[in-house]
Amino acid sequence: MNNHKMIFIEGLPGSGKTTFSKKLHQYLTSKNEKAIYYTEGMHNPLSLAWQGLFSDEEFHFLLETFPDLSENIKANTIKQIGKNVVAYIKVSVSEEQKSFYDYVKKYEIYDASKSDFINTYQLLYHEFRRTHQVLNESHIFECILLQNHVNQFLAGYNLNEKDIFNHIKSLIDNFSSFNILIIYIKQTNIKNTLNKIARERLSPNKNIFPDWIDTVIDYITSTPYGKLHNLKGKDGLIEYSTRRQEIELAILSKLKIPHLVVELDEDYDKVFEQIKEVVIE
Repeated sequence: MNNHKMIFIEGLPGSGKTTFSKKLHQYLTSKNEKAIYYTEGMHNPLSLAWQGLFSDEEFHFLLETFPDLSENIKANTIKQIGKNVVAYIKVSVSEEQKSFYDYVKKYEIYDASKSDFINTYQLLYHEFRRTHQVLNESHIFECILLQNHVNQFLAGYNLNEKDIFNHIKSLIDNFSSFNILIIYIKQTNIKNTLNKIARERLSPNKNIFPDWIDTVIDYITSTPYGKLHNLKGKDGLIEYSTRRQEIELAILSKLKIPHLVVELDEDYDKVFEQIKEVVIE
């Protein structure tokens, strides 16, 4: 690979984004290429998913409210865009302390107004651009460009495809001088894939976290989009996911940046060979 890249690996849940991101990171480092991989839930220079944003005063009060967790909270907090950003799912809690998660979720940017959401992410992307005049290594980002933003604009704010496209383009325009590549893993059978990951992603302790499928169904059906379209249960999630994939692929076709769309099947090795080929060219 001649130039370091910003690589965004996108697709619906169950597309193998984590698997392919890890394999790509391992492959690049095995070739002595410098590469960093960011996954969901960890601190990420371009994503605030699963993070709570606190002012200094709010953060101090958080530590006072959960004194038994204070050291663990501080160990999973960094400063970004002038906020204390807490990666709350990295903080281990007991059943008696599970109110911590509900407390921190109230400080997620995904519960903010559209203008606050847009402004916060513009700050985040500007900060990355300011601190990375050049790329000294490749950056592999999992599901943070399309998935998080399309979900927020479609489900959370019930906005149209044009508004979603303009928002994502405004973010990606920050990196016009960088070598960008988007890899989209397209699902050909969304229902089967959702059933498969529902069986795989079971909560180790339902008293703290419900199963993944129940969490996602509850979220989607309770959003403005879900209520408007009367989405119910797993069928509603399939309907929403189908629409989301259509929008993401349409946006990708309009963005004037290099991208690869690969169809998900059972042959993961074949898909990965396609990804490797486009990354190293």
